[in-house]
Amino acid sequence: MQPKLIKSVEAIFPPEAKAAHQEGVVVVKAKIDATGHPTVLGVEGPEVFWQSARQAVEQYSFQPATKNGQPVEATLKIEVNFRFY
Repeated sequence: MQPKLIKSVEAIFPPEAKAAHQEGVVVVKAKIDATGHPTVLGVEGPEVFWQSARQAVEQYSFQPATKNGQPVEATLKIEVNFRFY
C-alpha cells in the first residue's frame, strides 16, 4: 500500500518568479520513511521554484506505506504547482 498524504503545506511563490509573472510545475522525488516523514531526493522543473517546493514537501506528513501490514519506506513523485489564481 502506498503512502497517503495527511498534511500538506502551501509552497511559497518565489518573489522573483512572481515579479516575472512566471508559472510552473515542479516534481519533487521524495522518500517517505516508515514513520511518514519525507526526505527530498531530487527536484525537476523550473529552477526558480526548486527551493520553495523542497521546503514545502519537507513539511508534509504521510501515513506510511505498508507491506504485510508493516510500515515501510516508499518513494513518491509529488507535483507542486506554482500558478497565479
